[in-house]
Amino acid sequence: MKKLFGIFIVSILILSACNKPEVIDYEKLIKATWACDYIDNVPVFTNDIFVLSFSETGSLLHAAEHPNSDSTQQWIEENDYSYTLKDNVVFINGTNSEQKSVEIEIVINSMTEKTFSFYFQKKIINGVSESDKSLYTLSNMDKISVSSIQDVWSGGEVSPITQIYDIYYDFKSDGSYDYYYFDTDLAKYVLKENNNGHYFFYKGYLALNWAENSTTINSEIYFISQLNTYNLGLIQREANGTMITSSFFRSELPAIE
Repeated sequence: MKKLFGIFIVSILILSACNKPEVIDYEKLIKATWACDYIDNVPVFTNDIFVLSFSETGSLLHAAEHPNSDSTQQWIEENDYSYTLKDNVVFINGTNSEQKSVEIEIVINSMTEKTFSFYFQKKIINGVSESDKSLYTLSNMDKISVSSIQDVWSGGEVSPITQIYDIYYDFKSDGSYDYYYFDTDLAKYVLKENNNGHYFFYKGYLALNWAENSTTINSEIYFISQLNTYNLGLIQREANGTMITSSFFRSELPAIE
């Protein structure tokens, strides 16, 4: 009888241990670079992507595309933020690129080493409360294994238009890039002058800024579908449902006069 009773007690202890809820270490898991993949479980349009990078020291980088005064937009990294955690709530304070005060509380809905979803509990920009009921799902960019993008790449769009390889990107180590295109009138490749090109590489995503003219900066955002020793694949998902894919190969710079 005592033996059976002992077995019963051990069984209860084992079941209790198995039913104990898992304690998630949000403080540890959140310290990474995250990029938004879904809004309300729908894949984001490429231009709606944003990046959050939580540092070990409590600082936060937010990067996203911002509209300019005209019809163009520019990718901007904002790093004047700090964050703290209490349970599954993240408190964010700082100043954005427009010098407006930001006070945000986000509630972590779920989090693993690879994915992170949240919704806003409070969002106050320059003293004005904003309502946002969406659920955002992000992926950990630090967990993506890809080759370096610093190199010369030759290629172009392959869909939905006919395959045309007519441009070169030269991504440099300082974050700048040169852009070469084929000039049909001159029948040769030309280096775009005063490009003022700057790229932002997040392993799974690539943002490009360039000068439209002497006063205007524009940008394009891409999902990186492939990046290895030889190939670079880029995808844009536009609001009208169009999927634009581009393919590039590691290369040498084109011959120009």
